[in-house]
Amino acid sequence: MRACLPTLARIPRRTFLLTAFAAVVLSGCSAGNDPVSASSTSPDKAPTTSAEASTPPPTAAETPAASALTLTVNGQQTELMPTDVYCSGTPGDIQHIIGKTNNQLPLVEAEKSNFAMVKIGQGAPHKTQQPDGISYGADSVTFVNVSLGSATLDGTMACTKWES
Repeated sequence: MRACLPTLARIPRRTFLLTAFAAVVLSGCSAGNDPVSASSTSPDKAPTTSAEASTPPPTAAETPAASALTLTVNGQQTELMPTDVYCSGTPGDIQHIIGKTNNQLPLVEAEKSNFAMVKIGQGAPHKTQQPDGISYGADSVTFVNVSLGSATLDGTMACTKWES
């Protein structure tokens, strides 16, 4: 130990402390010695339970179709992709549908043959009373050349959540 003392005395104290700190930190961060942390931190190697392994993936009939709409205003087309589509009524008898994108605007709403509206920003919504061109399916609503004042709406919204 005495032989090392003169060598250590020549190293600036700050450099020595930083080196010692780095050695401690690096030795503590190695996951190679800890098999539990190595397997639990890897997201692609998540353990599967027997229920996950035995449950088949949903069929196309069980998975709602993605919603895609096109709003045309003064010749300008805007693609709307509602992610949250709330339907009231029962499957096969949709009374009211509201579609939002990540629970925010744009908002698309229709109520049977009484009302249809699209709101895309801070301005006034595009809307109409007694719209033509709306078809109600079992779990989706299709808009074909629906006139909303100065705008036209085309496409389909599929229900993602049901409300009674």
